[in-house]
Amino acid sequence: MKKLIITVLCVALSLGASGCATYSNYGSPKDPVSFYYCTQSSDHSESRTIIDVEPREALGHKDDPTYLLNLYLAGPISYQFASPFPAGVSLQELTINNGVAEITLSNQFTQLSDYNITLALACLVLTADSILNVESVTIRAADALIYDSPSVTLSPEDFAFLTETTNLFP
Repeated sequence: MKKLIITVLCVALSLGASGCATYSNYGSPKDPVSFYYCTQSSDHSESRTIIDVEPREALGHKDDPTYLLNLYLAGPISYQFASPFPAGVSLQELTINNGVAEITLSNQFTQLSDYNITLALACLVLTADSILNVESVTIRAADALIYDSPSVTLSPEDFAFLTETTNLFP
């Protein structure tokens, strides 16, 4: 399963199927959390990251993972980022046991293409790792399959190459 996800991303990257920009810091949040989103850019010749962090204010909810994931799913604030999730995706359930977060999303999540669902999984896993401090994340869609499976379990290491600067168009 992990090989399929990584293969899909590698093929998409070789085709140059994403945009990017770096985050411009509009001031440091006092109670920061890191949300990972897809980056955007109209210049497709620059070296860039595909996924980058948008520092956000926890607004006193740093210890409320359900609140933070709902805030994350609401989308980025900066125009430099794009949510990888289709409209209507919502958090249905969250449990954390023994370093593993189990996240159930609404079925709209599975409306994404293979490439886009892989980017969404990467963003979600990196964000969950950041705000929940877990070793791995199991993602489910309420009543649908993800890659022909009821769930997918991934770790941040599976997506490290997406957060490094990559020149997609040498």
